[in-house]
Amino acid sequence: MVEFCVEHKIINLQVIANHLNPKAPIAEIKRKKAILDNYGLKVYILGATRTSMDKGENRKLFEFAKMMGIKLIIVEPGDFRILDNLEELVKEYDIRVAIHNHGIKSTYGSPLTVRNLIIHRDPRIDVCLDVGWVVSVRFDAGKVFKDYKGQVFDIRLKDKKVNNTPNEDVATPSGIGEGDCNFKGLFVALRDATYRGGSGDRDGSVPWAIPRSLWWMRWSSLRLTTSPTLLERWPKVISEALVIGASPIRNAERGHWGRDRGAFLGLIQRR
Repeated sequence: MVEFCVEHKIINLQVIANHLNPKAPIAEIKRKKAILDNYGLKVYILGATRTSMDKGENRKLFEFAKMMGIKLIIVEPGDFRILDNLEELVKEYDIRVAIHNHGIKSTYGSPLTVRNLIIHRDPRIDVCLDVGWVVSVRFDAGKVFKDYKGQVFDIRLKDKKVNNTPNEDVATPSGIGEGDCNFKGLFVALRDATYRGGSGDRDGSVPWAIPRSLWWMRWSSLRLTTSPTLLERWPKVISEALVIGASPIRNAERGHWGRDRGAFLGLIQRR
C-alpha cells in the first residue's frame, strides 16, 4: 500500500481496519503510523467501521482518530440510538462522522431515512454516499447528492449494472463508467455544489483497474461538465481511489501487494 501511494504521489488515504485496526495495541498503531509518517502519508478517513451502544467502545475510535489525525469516521450503526453517543463524541473531539449506505433493504438504504436521522443533529454528522448502492436500486446519484443539501462529506465512487430478473433487480459491480450510474448528472451536481469532501472508489482488486478508472474519471469530468476537471478544481475530490488488493501496512516493509482480495482502500488527493 505504501509503495503504491508513493509511486502515484498520493498523500491522503482512506483506510479500513484491514489496514489500520483501531483496536490494535498502541505499540502496533504507533509502528504503522511511523511507516506512514516516514513516507509523508496521512490517513484522512477511517471506515466504514463498527460502532456500539457502549460509548466507551466508541470513544476508542475517536481516540484512535485523534492519534492518527483522522478527520472523518465512516459508520453504519446497527441501532439508531448509537447516533446519540456518537454525536456527543463528535462534539467532544471535533471529528466528523458520516453514515454509509448499502442496498435498499439495509438500515440506511433509503436516502430519506438518512436525511431524517441527521437533519436535527450536529452538522458534523453527515453522509457517506455510496454511489454503487444508490445505483443498485435505480436511484439517480446526482439527484440523491443534491437532495442531501450539502450534507455529503464522503462519496464512494463505484458503478453497477442493474438487470431485471423474474424475482427482483440484480445489481452486478462493474468498472467505473461501464454500469448504470449517471455520472454526468453526478459530476455536474458536484461541480455546481463546489464539492470539497472526500471521495473513494472501488473498481476490482487488480492494479490495472487503477489507471483505467482514473483515466475515465479525468476524461469524463472534463467532457461532461465542460469546465476544468474535478481534479484541478477541487483538490480533495478523487484522484485515485481503488481496491488494490488487501495490502495492509504490515506488507509495506516487504514491498508487495498482499494476496487478500476485496479490501477497500480509498486514496484521495494527488500532490
